Amino acid sequence: MPFRHKETVEVCHRRTGFVADAYYLRATFMAAMGGTHSLVQYETRYTDEAMTTLKTEIVDDDFLRPVPPSPSNRTDYAVSQKVDAYDDGAWWVGRISAVHDNQSPAEAPELSVRLDTNGGVYRFPFFRLRNHLDWRNGEWVQPGPSRAYVTLKRLPLSCRS
Repeated sequence: MPFRHKETVEVCHRRTGFVADAYYLRATFMAAMGGTHSLVQYETRYTDEAMTTLKTEIVDDDFLRPVPPSPSNRTDYAVSQKVDAYDDGAWWVGRISAVHDNQSPAEAPELSVRLDTNGGVYRFPFFRLRNHLDWRNGEWVQPGPSRAYVTLKRLPLSCRS
């Protein structure tokens, strides 16, 4: 999918080589590079500790996708539902492991999410979650069955499936 200069995109990253073990960073598309790669500038990653220069990187086009539809601020998530949880400037893929009752009506509903990247369970307010969607053939689709235990060597190197 061709992107326009300065269009906001998401870049998929993997930590340990499993398809489900991904997180997404928001970036700005800067330029196409040779037909299969793109230059992007991250919105939340920096090249220095002073956080003054945003990091730029050349990435494989298979790891780029448009920004998914906005979260609906829904609160009716279900246990085992695949979601993305926003933390540390990235969207981390995981599954709902528990829905917590609020102590007070003034508190935002919280949910526990088991992240695919490390298996850890973390609590998130509902407004830092979104439905996980896959980008396939130019459209957003609900994810298929989990492939967390299938290594990349057996699958195409793409975050789109």
